[in-house]
Amino acid sequence: MAEWPYTTAKWRRLRKAKLTRDPLCEYCPPGVVTPATQVDHRIAINDGGDPWAWANLVSACASCHSRKTSHVEVHRRPRVPLHGCDESGRPLDPAHEWHEENRSELASEDRRRSEHLS
Repeated sequence: MAEWPYTTAKWRRLRKAKLTRDPLCEYCPPGVVTPATQVDHRIAINDGGDPWAWANLVSACASCHSRKTSHVEVHRRPRVPLHGCDESGRPLDPAHEWHEENRSELASEDRRRSEHLS
């Protein structure tokens, strides 16, 4: 690519359109409503992501965008871990070690629930 997209009028129009269509942060956890002020690329341009593809754009708040950039692009981690717990106190992040330690218990609980609903 000859020109970095962020300095172009085309990028400014695309960014404005994205933030107008999706004005809230798409990375914030469920129940958290934060205005989006930045547009992130799901797949970084440096990693081959299309800078102009709508499907590669995410409306984000500054905090979430910084976190994603730090985890994925700077530290080369596969994804950003989710923080927090659901209403029952279980970690939201499916990769959290708690889920590994309690996998058989969760499977039994899921079976009991499905039998109860049948």
